[in-house]
Amino acid sequence: MRAAFLIVSIVLFVLQLGCSTFTVAPPDATADNLTITAATGPLAPQAYRAQLRFAYEPPTKLHAGQTLSLHLLVKNLSDQIWPSGSEPDGKYQIRIGNRWRNAEGAVTEDGRGSLSYDLRPGDEAEVLIVITAPKMPGEYALEFDMVQEQVAWFSDKGSEKLRVNMRVE
Repeated sequence: MRAAFLIVSIVLFVLQLGCSTFTVAPPDATADNLTITAATGPLAPQAYRAQLRFAYEPPTKLHAGQTLSLHLLVKNLSDQIWPSGSEPDGKYQIRIGNRWRNAEGAVTEDGRGSLSYDLRPGDEAEVLIVITAPKMPGEYALEFDMVQEQVAWFSDKGSEKLRVNMRVE
């Protein structure tokens, strides 16, 4: 079995040599500067500044209990780097979260989306977040906000939330 795998690998390699030439991808300044570090404590007070917007137009109605993936653009408006990692238990991780606010003002936390890499001041990244509509039909405000886990929501520190009205049927 091992010999057959080796023979197939060699044949495929030789065929590739005859069909193409090897090239080296050009440098990518953005990719070359990506870092992944872990937050080990709360952010500095001035670091809780974000801008959130939808990468694609979101729906305005969902079915009760429906799950949906949304893409948001997150921009770091602070002068601090936001680390993408955290302590092993998730403490201090910087993420995007969503909450559902019903007509009476009651709030239910829902999903989370994570940064794929550290976000430098002024940089913007696309973050995927999976949301689940409430099980009770009605009118809701769907709010998105950055959060440093087990520390604070960014809006509690003065940053703007992203909000969209949503009908749950």
